[in-house]
Amino acid sequence: MKSIAFVMLNVTAGKVRSILDTLKQFKEVIEAYSITGPKDIIVRIESEENLESIAKIVVTKIHEIPGVLHSETYFVVRF
Repeated sequence: MKSIAFVMLNVTAGKVRSILDTLKQFKEVIEAYSITGPKDIIVRIESEENLESIAKIVVTKIHEIPGVLHSETYFVVRF
């Protein structure tokens, strides 16, 4: 079963478009949108592996994008 998470990002002003372009290049990123409110971008990530693999994607790929300031990751829990 796929692991799914939503990642909310705060980014540097003026960097939303370039960050979205970068995010969409990652195979694990299914969707990425700019949003209104206290966060700037929402990202949907899927992995064929476990939730830990998603955490690694966030830390090793998303956090390395220039202009990403802060992230919050929400893992999907199935009942």
